[in-house]
Amino acid sequence: MNKRLKKIAGSISRGSVIVDIGSDHAYLLKYLFDEGIIDKSYATEIARGPYEICKKNLEPYNAQVFLTDGLQGFNEKVDTAVIAGMGGFTIIDIIKKSINKFRNINSIIIQPMQNIYELRVWLFDNNFRIVKEHYIFENKYYCILEIENGKSEEYDFLLGSNNVVCDEHYIAYLQNELRLRKNLKKKVPDVKKKQLADEINRINIRINSLK
Repeated sequence: MNKRLKKIAGSISRGSVIVDIGSDHAYLLKYLFDEGIIDKSYATEIARGPYEICKKNLEPYNAQVFLTDGLQGFNEKVDTAVIAGMGGFTIIDIIKKSINKFRNINSIIIQPMQNIYELRVWLFDNNFRIVKEHYIFENKYYCILEIENGKSEEYDFLLGSNNVVCDEHYIAYLQNELRLRKNLKKKVPDVKKKQLADEINRINIRINSLK
């Protein structure tokens, strides 16, 4: 299994009953079962093809697969939900459509592929607190957010939550974000240069504070 999914697996508490939303080939669930971390799970898939693959791959395990959009029509009791490998706006949409169900889940683990800034803003505005934020590199940088229900203290949505793990992966992620903005600043119209200059300054300050 790839490093990204192993990192997500590390956020799952032993004995959890989880639902993996958009499970695809169910690699994460299979790993969790094989490692003895879980003994019961659910998965949801919106498309028939991935649903059939997921169902077949989970046949040997104590798992149930639902053909549905997110948690719509899903009424099983779980303590952990995983939404990984989707865009930030897709994750927002999944939570919004079933927000009352997510309010009753203790731990929600999300791994957006893009639009992390907008996702952080939405989580903050809708009373989802980031309890841990960490990063992993596998061809690109991936952000993994462990969230729960509750009001959060204010933080810089560009740089990450107050509970970010400030390890070498996070520093490398910031350095990469810095390079991207410096390169972009050379290409954008003058009207956008000021915003990029501000972001570059904030990232520099955070990196220097971690040295």
